[in-house]
Amino acid sequence: MNLITGMHRSGTSILTKLLLEAGLDLGDRGGFYPPDKWNPDGYFEQKRIIKINMALVNGSCGRLSYAKLPTDHRIEIRARKQQSEMLSIIEEYSNLAVKENRFCLTLRAWLKLGLPVAKVLICVRNPYRATSSLWRRNNLPLFIGYKLLVEHYSRLLETLRSEDISFKIVEFEKLVDAEKGAATLSSVCDYLEVKIDIRKASELIDQNIRPSSFGTNQKSIPLHVSTFYQELQ
Repeated sequence: MNLITGMHRSGTSILTKLLLEAGLDLGDRGGFYPPDKWNPDGYFEQKRIIKINMALVNGSCGRLSYAKLPTDHRIEIRARKQQSEMLSIIEEYSNLAVKENRFCLTLRAWLKLGLPVAKVLICVRNPYRATSSLWRRNNLPLFIGYKLLVEHYSRLLETLRSEDISFKIVEFEKLVDAEKGAATLSSVCDYLEVKIDIRKASELIDQNIRPSSFGTNQKSIPLHVSTFYQELQ
């Protein structure tokens, strides 16, 4: 399995849409979570997988779990109750690509059940833009959004490094840039072994990306978050 993940509102859906149109196999499109006003083109996430990952992260706390994210140990305990469905999903999707943001937190539990992960794409975005988008969608204050952003990526990278899993960082700002977008998409396709030439990559960027719609606001970011983001880049 190849995974596409990253912090919420960091461009994973746009990246996945481009890869889908480039030929990446994401399984049954009829199982995708439907579009809404926040992602009018769609999320490209399988509803079955979202349901499991939400159960692992939220438990009985619902969205309140994001006030204090569950530990890896707590997630693994919750995974025992979901084991049958998780094993079914592993069998069905092991040779496909999957996109879901909550894998940042839940991947370790899936790996312990035998999920065969070959490569991981990690989409990153300017922290202010990502957290301000979270604030608009979920009414999360920026300081909470920054905390969640650092924790999502830190925990994901710790898991990937401890399991020696290949990963590639994809910068959202480069993907939506008029000059760098095609080269960025082409590089990602090469990494996933999806055949595409630079002309086709350029066409997909032109058809799907409207750079002006993503804004250029560069408000100050807390120093520790800015430093962390620079390390990701």
